[in-house]
Amino acid sequence: MKKGCGIALLIVFGIGIILIGLIYWAFQPKYKTVKIQQKIGGMLICKMEYYPDHHSWDYIINYEYETQNGEIQDLGQGFYSGREWNEDEQLVKVNDTYVLKTGNFVGSDKIIFGNIKTNNWDEYEFTPQKIENDSLWKTKKIKSLVNYWPSEAYINVINNNKIYVTYKYRIDPKETELTETKLIEYNLKEKPIINKITNYNNGYK
Repeated sequence: MKKGCGIALLIVFGIGIILIGLIYWAFQPKYKTVKIQQKIGGMLICKMEYYPDHHSWDYIINYEYETQNGEIQDLGQGFYSGREWNEDEQLVKVNDTYVLKTGNFVGSDKIIFGNIKTNNWDEYEFTPQKIENDSLWKTKKIKSLVNYWPSEAYINVINNNKIYVTYKYRIDPKETELTETKLIEYNLKEKPIINKITNYNNGYK
């Protein structure tokens, strides 16, 4: 009888150790490098860091661009917090500027943009706060609650020198489902500038 109890205790103890080990490894950071062939030529090298948590997760992506001549250029970082990284980024050419759409912190996107010839890169974040502080937005006198969740600004599409961003915001402090969405059109010059604000359902051309 004692022998049987001892074996049972060892089994339970062993299962407990295995479960603790599985939980420990499940929440350890993970690293990998993904290379994405670019339609414009060259290779986008993405060095991923993945940080899982009990309630969410974060991807940090360090981007490098390998030109068709084999030169490696450091572009910067992207962040995906609480959403998946699809491993499908593409650099697009807008006049003489190359643009990479990527994730930013919670509820926003950003672009990394620059000139391959000069290896000079910059970034611009499309955040609810930046939209709300823009002079054109203020002239519209739109009723919005920027500090209430959900408050999200994501890039919809980049078309020629225009960047279209969907901005979703709360309009009622108590009802979380009472939201509106605007389509923000940016012109990309030296940096993105808001050119037009329309209702999302109106679409874009």
